[in-house]
Amino acid sequence: MNGIVQCVAMCVWAAVATGCSGVADGTVSMETAVNPAGWKAGETAKVLYDNCDTVSLRVLSLFVVGDGLEQCVGTAVEVAVVSPDSLRFADTLRLIPADVSDDRRVWNRIFRADAVLNRTGQYIFEMTPCENAELYGMRAVGIEITNTDNGER
Repeated sequence: MNGIVQCVAMCVWAAVATGCSGVADGTVSMETAVNPAGWKAGETAKVLYDNCDTVSLRVLSLFVVGDGLEQCVGTAVEVAVVSPDSLRFADTLRLIPADVSDDRRVWNRIFRADAVLNRTGQYIFEMTPCENAELYGMRAVGIEITNTDNGER
C-alpha cells in the first residue's frame, strides 16, 4: 500500500512540476508584454506552453490587450506554433472589429479550431506583426487554449 501512495504522489508531483496539472474549466491563457510605444513588424513575441494532453480537441486563439486598439484594425499578425519535436506551422490572421470585447481593450481571434496538440512537451507560440506594421497602444499579446467537448466550446 505504501508503494501505491508513493507512486500516486510522484505522478501528481510530476504533473504539477511540468505544468500538466490542467485547469478546471479547460482554458489556459499565456501572454507576454509588447512595447506600447510601437510593436513593429518583425518583432516576435513568444509564449511557452507545456503540454501533456495529446488527445483533446482545442480551440487556439490569439488575443491582444491595450488601449486604442481601433488603429490596429486590419493588421496582419503571423502566429507560428513550434511543437516539441521542432515542427513549425504558421497562420496569418487579421485583427478585425468583430473580435473586440465589450470593454474594447481586449481583442480575441480564433486561428485554429479542433486542434490537437499531439506531442507532449513544450510548445512555442510566436506572434509577429506583418506588412511593416507598427502597432501603438498594444500592451500584451498572447494565446488562449480552450479544451472543447466534442468540438463545442
